[in-house]
Amino acid sequence: MTCRDSRTKSAPAVTLICLFVSIPMADRRQSARPGCEACRRETRTLLPLRRR
Repeated sequence: MTCRDSRTKSAPAVTLICLFVSIPMADRRQSARPGCEACRRETRTLLPLRRR
């Protein structure tokens, strides 16, 4: 296995970890703050852009 092979396999793994582990953990930690629920409803999960 070359270095290029390992990079092509690690990119999807990092994406999955972000989507299913890191982001949900951060959401749970931030949910204790006042006003967080309203902000979370207005903001997208992956890209922090306002919803239309």
